[in-house]
Amino acid sequence: MDIDDKMTEWLHALSKGSYAAFESLYDFYGGKLYNFIMKISSGDKYLAEEVVQQTFIRIWEVKEKINAEKNFSSYLCVIAKNILMNAYERRMVEFIYKLFIRKRRG
Repeated sequence: MDIDDKMTEWLHALSKGSYAAFESLYDFYGGKLYNFIMKISSGDKYLAEEVVQQTFIRIWEVKEKINAEKNFSSYLCVIAKNILMNAYERRMVEFIYKLFIRKRRG
């Protein structure tokens, strides 16, 4: 059985709630996704770990909607990128808010 067949099998099992399939997908993609996020986050290890965790939580939440016939790695990367962008947006809002507070105090 080649990797594409395994992937399809894991994705079908995941859609039915298989923890083993979820673990297999995490083991296969977790490190690759971490490296992807490290590249686009300028090497922020904490953020990369957080994004990988959030991404796989999201995968579990939408497991019934995942199409096993489509490219899962692309889907995974889009979710991770969106989570990263949301994290950057939150950081920017916090930064601007802190600047605003400092100016008002001082």
